[in-house]
Amino acid sequence: MTDARIGTELAGYRIESVVGRGGMSVVYLAEQDFPRRKVALKLLSPELAEDSRFRERFVRESNTAASIEHPNIVPIYGAGQVGDLLYIAMRFIRGTDLKAVLEQEGTLEPERAVGLLAQAAGALDAAHERGLVHRDVKPANLLISPGSRPGVGEHVYLADFGLTKRSLSDSGVTGTGQFVGTLDYAAPEQFEGKTLDGRTDVYSLGCVLYACLTGHVPYGRDQEVAVMYAHLLSPIPSARESRPELPAELDAVLARAMAKSLQDRFATCVELIEAARDVLGTPVGGAGAVGPAAATVPAGGGPVGKVALSRLKRPQVLAAFITAVLLVVAGVVIAVGRSGTTAPGAGSSPSGGAGPAAPVVQPNSIIQIDPNTNRVVKVIPVGNRPGTPVDVSGSLWVINSDDGTLYQVDPTTGAKTTVSIPTSHPDSLISDGGSGLWISTGCDHPAVEHLDAGTLDVSPPIPVRACAGPMALGGGYLWVINHARIERPHTEPEFVTEIDLKTSKVVATVEVGSLPTAVTYGFGSAWVTNADSNTLSRIDGTRVTTIHGPEMNAVAIGQEAVWVILYGRDSIGRIDPIDNNTTAVISGGRSMSGIVANDRAVWVSVANDGNLLRIDPATNKLVKTIYLGLVSPGGISLGADGTVWVGVTTP
Repeated sequence: MTDARIGTELAGYRIESVVGRGGMSVVYLAEQDFPRRKVALKLLSPELAEDSRFRERFVRESNTAASIEHPNIVPIYGAGQVGDLLYIAMRFIRGTDLKAVLEQEGTLEPERAVGLLAQAAGALDAAHERGLVHRDVKPANLLISPGSRPGVGEHVYLADFGLTKRSLSDSGVTGTGQFVGTLDYAAPEQFEGKTLDGRTDVYSLGCVLYACLTGHVPYGRDQEVAVMYAHLLSPIPSARESRPELPAELDAVLARAMAKSLQDRFATCVELIEAARDVLGTPVGGAGAVGPAAATVPAGGGPVGKVALSRLKRPQVLAAFITAVLLVVAGVVIAVGRSGTTAPGAGSSPSGGAGPAAPVVQPNSIIQIDPNTNRVVKVIPVGNRPGTPVDVSGSLWVINSDDGTLYQVDPTTGAKTTVSIPTSHPDSLISDGGSGLWISTGCDHPAVEHLDAGTLDVSPPIPVRACAGPMALGGGYLWVINHARIERPHTEPEFVTEIDLKTSKVVATVEVGSLPTAVTYGFGSAWVTNADSNTLSRIDGTRVTTIHGPEMNAVAIGQEAVWVILYGRDSIGRIDPIDNNTTAVISGGRSMSGIVANDRAVWVSVANDGNLLRIDPATNKLVKTIYLGLVSPGGISLGADGTVWVGVTTP
């Protein structure tokens, strides 16, 4: 049966094909008009739109979810209502979902199950910190972007945030008595109409973990009412009864995760997964004795094959064995360097002991930092004086300012391709949030251009008023810094250009302070640092609010705050976007040059000291200084998988 919506347009999205159907919705592959990109367009059933409370909450919560920056949450591009339909547009993830994986493979090895669900747990806890409860955590909502092979490099995205609930305000049912969720993984309080919080998702994640390890749902029943009854009253099932080789301690972890009462569960999803990791013996680093099992290490230290859990008597043996093999393959980490810092690129092992040696950081390269270990895990040489690496659909893009080249880099192999564009000397790059990027063209022919990362097609340039520099996306606009040429007097007026993404037209040119150096978007405003005038400009439409302070040269958004580099004070400032007041100042280092933030960390590069700083935004404390060596770290960004990428040049 042909779907009548295929080929039609809805809210600026042209529908191409059906991706999947559920009881309450249909998901289509669609193409957004502008920026041109593929999206997953989810249309909810009309009866949900008839519920005014659900409709208002859906739009409100979709907007809140869209503001959460987390590598394991599917980015939301838009949501709203057209006629009798509610819709939500999300990034189209190429891959599969956990439901399909379980249907094909039956069960997962503990390492893989914990690795996948740990990513989902981090995403859920980030949502809980913002007051959102997902309440429909299930394998079908855990999308998996494939890695090099199953279990290696797989990236999990948590989907369906349009059906979240605001904690402490809404129950598990809608105003018309509809239950919105999936019975097999729903917590007891969802059937009882009680208030939900993050521990509701802990219960569901525990059910998903049970299904991954046993191959079936915890309460398999023929009738829906029987499933509801089981969640409410039946004893929590034993995973070992289905899979005897699993450790007995796992049943205790699952029992706590799936406790009938909220108060008896783990406080967070990450806490649940860490408890499961401990009893399953999945490796977390640190030294240990070699167990009775044996494996062959390929010549040159290649990958070690999986060891089936059924071949081992105890989970501790598995952990010791894998840890020992990893130490044989990789060697040990070098000792601590300067006081308060780690040796070049080393970071610290999770257990506080020895770990793999980090690669040596070389000038004129881009480096990757694992945020879980604070280690340099990859060094890729590129051109001359690379700028900020930009992650677009799994590829890295970087401009080399000295030779005016644009590179596309494979982050896995390090393979590089020089990409020719009409602009001979590109100035800055940003991702468009999908499969392309925006390029600003500097001073010779001031303009911005859009590059499709897949086809390498470049859109016609959109001219701007003066030298086109750093950019930001937000609020339906592309924000472009227009500065005068460097050799001019700094008293000349300088601007930010607003380009409407729907029409590709310049709609406003807003004057800002002297020498604008960086721009970002958040809290409904564009934020611009002006180094010479010691100001931060907050732009709302064409209205500018000026925030004064010491010399500021970079800005980022994260953890409900605006973060700026206070270049004149060698510090980082935290600004409250409600009243524009500085709420914290954190000492940094000499010539800080780049900053990026999310809800978990603020990362700052310090050019003169060769350091990378990690700040905990929850406490405003500097928690890690990573010494990279005799190099100058510069532009810094977050990859799609949450890793940190930094452009590194000569001192």
